[in-house]
Amino acid sequence: MSAPSPKFLFRYCGHPLWPEERPLENSGLKLLDKLTLKVTPPSHFNDPFEFRPVFGKPVSKGETRERLLSAIAVENRKRGLPPKLAQDLTDVVLSLKPGQDDLNFVAQQSVQPWLSDGYGVVCFSEVDDQPLMWAHYAAQHLGLVVEFDPAAPLFRTAGFVRVEYKPERSTVVPSRDHEFEQIVALATRKSPAWDYEREYRLVVPLDKTLKFATANGDIHLLKIEPRWIKSVTVGLRASVEIIAEINKLVRSPQLSHLHPQRYRMVMDSTTFRLIRQRVDRF
Repeated sequence: MSAPSPKFLFRYCGHPLWPEERPLENSGLKLLDKLTLKVTPPSHFNDPFEFRPVFGKPVSKGETRERLLSAIAVENRKRGLPPKLAQDLTDVVLSLKPGQDDLNFVAQQSVQPWLSDGYGVVCFSEVDDQPLMWAHYAAQHLGLVVEFDPAAPLFRTAGFVRVEYKPERSTVVPSRDHEFEQIVALATRKSPAWDYEREYRLVVPLDKTLKFATANGDIHLLKIEPRWIKSVTVGLRASVEIIAEINKLVRSPQLSHLHPQRYRMVMDSTTFRLIRQRVDRF
């Protein structure tokens, strides 16, 4: 079952490494230019608790070995290491972790890299004025936020979920036959420490994406329709280069509907609030 449709749906965009030195590397500009969304495998998320389930039943040594071997083999293939090394590492780990609690822990830890070989996630938020999100995900307010139409077909699938914030991690019954349902369940759960994000997530099989090899590994992109984009908002520190590039992009025929849907964030005059204001021009 798909998630209830949010009233608003925003994607925060930035670059975490050098937003001031290289502003046009902003992921939001790439989104608008190429009409693609970056799909991120769970192993690339910055929260170490992400997609780490609790298994609801004891796991046999044979199943633990299969899961661990699969996870290590994925990493070895990416690094060009021989398959035999994955078998040797698996045997070493299991020789050091013989108890049932150890087996369950090892099996649980192997889920994230295993799922990351086949699935990725795109993250959105219901809110556009969250200061922490502008700081963390929009290049310290130098980036931008792209608004999407919640009624778009992209958000009418079983892979689109609203995140729930609870202290306990998701408990699953491990099954190779229901891996999509498992990753959707894991994508739905986060710690209450993140509840200010009011997040929605889209789970995407990686074989449905466009894959590009880079020096830092493969990148997976999901094609989108321009009409699914509703507005663009720049951060209160947005550079002249960012603004000029957005102005150029919205003059293209496929994004011309965004010309009157441009916004910028400004500081409230007396509080710590951010305010989103429509602008005729930046």
